[in-house]
Order: sequence, then structure tokens, then C-alpha cells
Amino acid sequence: MCTKIIYFRYHYPQKWLNTQEIDTYILKTLIAGAFSGNPDNLIDKCTRKIKETEEFDFRQIFNVIRAEGRNLEIAEDNILRQRYTSKSIHLLFSFWCKDFNYHPAFEGNLPQIDHIFRSLYCGK
Repeated sequence: MCTKIIYFRYHYPQKWLNTQEIDTYILKTLIAGAFSGNPDNLIDKCTRKIKETEEFDFRQIFNVIRAEGRNLEIAEDNILRQRYTSKSIHLLFSFWCKDFNYHPAFEGNLPQIDHIFRSLYCGK
């Protein structure tokens, strides 16, 4: 998943400065598990798409991923199977609160996963 980001950053440093929605790409591919299993062929195809377009257009990369039969949907099952101890619970909250802009004066006041009012901070 990150190899494509590193590839693009390395080969197109000027374009990297204007790249948008990297966070959407990272969060969605990780939460959906798009690169789980044997992703080598998929990684090669995504890298080829970047090389061909000389852009990191996450929509085009998502099309490559879907064409390989990989799922990118954040479905009800992805959400409901999350638990406090789930490895991807922080990713889910990051995706959910993507536009979250809260900067407390004291770092100890940052929202925590176990605070029931997390959704209030996100404006949801």
C-alpha cells in the first residue's frame, strides 16, 4: 500500500507537493484490506498506473484495485466487526473524523478511543 506512495514521492517530487487526498487513499485501503493476502501483482499494476499517468490520482488507483477484484468499500461489516481491541479501530475513527480539527492546549486532552464522546469532537 505505501510502496506506491513512496514510488510517487521519489519519482515525482514536484508533483508530490500538490498531491491531495493521500489520507483518503491510505485509510480506505487499510480499513477495507485492499492489499491483504498476496498483493504483489496489484502493487505492480498500481505502480504502472502511476508511471503511465505521472500522477497519484487515488480514483485511478482505486479503479486498478477494483479491476483486480479487490474490495474498497467500507461496508457495515467493516464497521460493526470493530472492537476496542481491533487493530484497525484507530483507522476507522481517522476515516470517520477525517476533517477533525481539534488542537487542545494540553496534549492529555486529545480525544481518546475509549471516550464515549468521540463523535461529538468530530461533529457527527
